[in-house]
Amino acid sequence: MSIYDYQVGKRVLFAMMVFTVGCIVDHVTTSYGLTLPNVTELNQLVLMMILSGSWNLVEVSLLIIGNVCGFFVSGSKSEIMGVFSMTLLLLVGFVRLFAGFHNMIVIFNVINI
Repeated sequence: MSIYDYQVGKRVLFAMMVFTVGCIVDHVTTSYGLTLPNVTELNQLVLMMILSGSWNLVEVSLLIIGNVCGFFVSGSKSEIMGVFSMTLLLLVGFVRLFAGFHNMIVIFNVINI
């Protein structure tokens, strides 16, 4: 089976899009929020990655790995594996979108003070 045999359906593409947008929105709002005074990162793992300089690399790697897995699972013959994987991509995407919108609320509150 070659890479050209994979057919990415609309549901898979939607899950990959939600995952990608969620990760980007969360990353951008976190990056911007940390430049503001009186805003700190509460997630110790993220703080450790920021201090070590590996945070951007980890975020890009997460995006690539998530989308590549979604792409390859879309070619799987197992319907259960496809549904499970797309559900996980959607779940992570929506959680990251929620985190990004929460970051926006924090940013707007800091700016308006």
